[in-house]
Parts: sequence; structure tokens; C-alpha cells
Amino acid sequence: MSEHITHVAVFEDAARLALLSPAVHPHLKQALRSAWPVGVLGSVTRLGDQHTLPVLAPLRQGFTAPVLPARTLRLLAFTLGWRAHNAADRQWKPVYRYLQPEHYVPKQPGVSDVTIYHDVAVFKEVYAHGRRAPMTPGTLAFGPSLPGPQASLPTLALEPLFGLMWQRELLRLQSFAGQDSVSQRFAKAKSVFEPLEVDPARYAEAYHRPDPVRVQKYLVAPNFYDADEPLLVLLERLRQGGAAAPDALLKSRRPPPRSQYAEAVTRALVYTEACSDYLCGTIDDDVLTDRCDLLRPHKPPEVAEFLRQYEKARSTKTGGEE
Repeated sequence: MSEHITHVAVFEDAARLALLSPAVHPHLKQALRSAWPVGVLGSVTRLGDQHTLPVLAPLRQGFTAPVLPARTLRLLAFTLGWRAHNAADRQWKPVYRYLQPEHYVPKQPGVSDVTIYHDVAVFKEVYAHGRRAPMTPGTLAFGPSLPGPQASLPTLALEPLFGLMWQRELLRLQSFAGQDSVSQRFAKAKSVFEPLEVDPARYAEAYHRPDPVRVQKYLVAPNFYDADEPLLVLLERLRQGGAAAPDALLKSRRPPPRSQYAEAVTRALVYTEACSDYLCGTIDDDVLTDRCDLLRPHKPPEVAEFLRQYEKARSTKTGGEE
């Protein structure tokens, strides 16, 4: 999918904060610690707003038992990854269409430039240019920019082969596969899967040779990431393996988020805390639906305010002229 790196980062940073939050039940913290990669998988999986409630509802009974089964912990971690995915979507889907409308109306094939530049920014800021797992320095490399011996690989020739292998493995997981042959599965997949072309070379270009105009338009002007704001200062300490007390989280959340990224992570944390309350039985289905924005359009008031401020700043800079 597009903005893959950004989705993973929002989950991982929200999970780091959740481990500090007194509003998150210890079982959810255990789920994050023991099944972190499962949560990452959930963060890059779609349709979470449709399935969050059906997954969590049966888990309420027995949630406060001293020990939860490993399968339950994996389900919880995956669901929290889902919530982070929706938090990111709710933050940025309207922004993408605002900053690069020519890609979305009418919808163009492939991924938009704005999503690529968001992933590149997150790769640099959150994953330290690939020096932090699960990313690697080669994540945004392509062809000659690949590190070490990988640079000699015939990338363009190998890409279709690995793409085919990946498709075959995904098809093996589908519930409709049954005893069908591979060709029959491919025929059925066309009616199920959404086509999306992701060109690694475009990501490598944006990372190694960023366009200053796009950087200004997609990252700087809309304040995508502000490394100096309290929440992101705390997160950077946690990413480096540092410790923090719950009070540090409370203090960092006191000022409203300044950047889009901090807003998305905060929203994902709020969703996690809502899931905790629901599993503990202190809120019902309707309140969880409301607090997690389930099945709502991606147009939260915070984003509307961002768009208003962005337009105001742009108008001031240009003297009201385009």
C-alpha cells in the first residue's frame, strides 16, 4: 500500500506511548510487548474500522483474568495495529487530496507524490535513515543506491520474479483459495484485490534526490513533523531505548500537537485507551464506536483546522494571489 512506512511508524510510536499510559490495561501492554510484529502487520492492514468491534467484543469476557492466552494477545496486538492504521488514514487522507488534488481527482494510477514524501520523512525522522528496525538502510534504496553487494543485483529483472512469488504466497492465505489451481486463484483475485502499482525507484529518488518544491509543499508548509515538540522529543528518547515515567507522557500530551505526525500518533493512542476501557467493561459498543471513530468519514475537525491554517499561511505569503 502507499504510505506503508508511515502506517508502521504511527503504530510503533503509539505503542511506545501506550506502554507508558496509565489508561492502558496491563494485558494490552503485555500484548504489545509479546506480539509487537503482529501489531505491525495490523498497522498495514485495511478495513480495521469494520472489524475492530467484532474482534474485541468476544474478548471482553475473561479479559481481566490473571493470564491471557497467547492467541488472545496476538488478536489484541493486531487490533491495536488496525486502530493505528485508521488513525493515520483519518489524519492524512483529506490532507493528501488537498495537497495534491491532481492525483486524486480524477484518481490516477500508482501512489501520489505526497504519500512518498511522507514515507521518506518518516524513514529519516522515526527510523534514523533505516538504522532502526524494522527498516534497514536499504529500504529506500534502488539499483545503484543499494548498499554493498546488493548494488550489483539486476534489480529490474528480479523485481517481477519476487513480485510473482509474493503474490503466490498471499493467494495461498486467501479463504477463497480452497483446492483451486494457482491460475484459478489469480482469476478470482482480480475481483477481490485492489490494484496498486508501487514504484520503488520513485521512493529512492525522493530519498536520495528530494525535490525542494515538493519538500516545501508536502512537508515544511503543512508542518508534517516537528522534532522539537514535546511529544516527539519524548518519542525520540524512547526510540533510542531511553526510559521515561508516565508523568513524562502526561506532560508531553498537555500542549496540543503541533505537527500532523504528532496528531496522528496522539489519535492512535486515544484509540488504544478506548479499546482498553471497552475490554475492561467501562464503556459499551456505542461509546467505543464513537471514541474510535469507527466507520466515520476521514474528515476530523483537527484536519479541517489544519487546512484552514495552511490556506491562511499560504495566502499571507503570496499576498492573496496564486
